[in-house]
Amino acid sequence: MDLPGADQDELARTLEDLAWIHRWLGGIRLVRTELPPIFHGLRGPIRILDVATGYADIPRAIVRWGRQRHLAIKFEGLDHHDQILALARQASATSPEIRLRQANALDLPYPDGHFDVVLASLVLHHMEGEEQVRLLRELYRVARRAVLVNDLRRGRWAFLITWASLHVVPGGSPCRAGERPPAGSLAVPAHLGQPARRFSQPPYPSRRSAVRAAGLFA
Repeated sequence: MDLPGADQDELARTLEDLAWIHRWLGGIRLVRTELPPIFHGLRGPIRILDVATGYADIPRAIVRWGRQRHLAIKFEGLDHHDQILALARQASATSPEIRLRQANALDLPYPDGHFDVVLASLVLHHMEGEEQVRLLRELYRVARRAVLVNDLRRGRWAFLITWASLHVVPGGSPCRAGERPPAGSLAVPAHLGQPARRFSQPPYPSRRSAVRAAGLFA
């Protein structure tokens, strides 16, 4: 999915698979759980950035959730892949609250503290070492209130759960061996000054060094 020139139909099926994972295996639920206390006291439209937004299914779900609660939410979804963005724009045509753009997650084109909340789901595992650190620092830089990071854990049982989940969906495609859907989120308040660090679940060992190097570990 990271390669240019991917088959459009296959790409659409892969994005639908990821949307299924977000919807039924915790990604959207984790975001919805973290947002209410973060939103407390905010006035006017709440500005949220979704980095590596993919199909923009999380922004659409959160916009629907916000409408039900009479919350004014403005989403910016960012991805580097133009084919993915084209599909996301089609799927988001009835959600004027969502703006999609092409940009580099490691060099976000926004000033410091531009968004109330910054999200990144299923992107960190695509990077290694210093790139993970750079991404976390960029997310934190443009966030005013909080950063929510949701990623994969690796393991045999996790792979079997993911494989079985995707194979009950017509047209589903298996994940790489050893990967599983979201198991928890990293929630980091991003208030100006010395920030308080809080984790909804501690980052697992494979990500902990990057979190420490980015200066976000309690």
